[in-house]
Amino acid sequence: MLKSEPRQTWRALVYGQEISVQGVEIIRKIRGVDKVVKLVVIDNHSSHPMILLSLDIHLTPAEIIERYGARFSIELLIRECKSEMGMSQYQCYTTLALHLENGRINSMLKNQSAFKNELFTFGR
Repeated sequence: MLKSEPRQTWRALVYGQEISVQGVEIIRKIRGVDKVVKLVVIDNHSSHPMILLSLDIHLTPAEIIERYGARFSIELLIRECKSEMGMSQYQCYTTLALHLENGRINSMLKNQSAFKNELFTFGR
């Protein structure tokens, strides 16, 4: 895709810094997606280009790059919360599960030593 389309340069704000990115912007219908999508193919100077996809074809390539940058930092935060803080243990999908988890935490609070041990080993 990078060789067949005219290459463009975009300036985007990622992680608080303005960057310059070269790539190709393509609007197409792709297999498996009902709508027309915008693909931003970024030349990252490796053998595999970075491909960003947006269902909002009215966004500029710079806006798509900025949104992916923001999303990536949020996903890193979620991964860190799961691995370092043990939050992967707390996946509740129903109201009943939330009440059961709340009951477990309340019973731990009643027994302070058990609560301190739980906090100390949280996420290990």
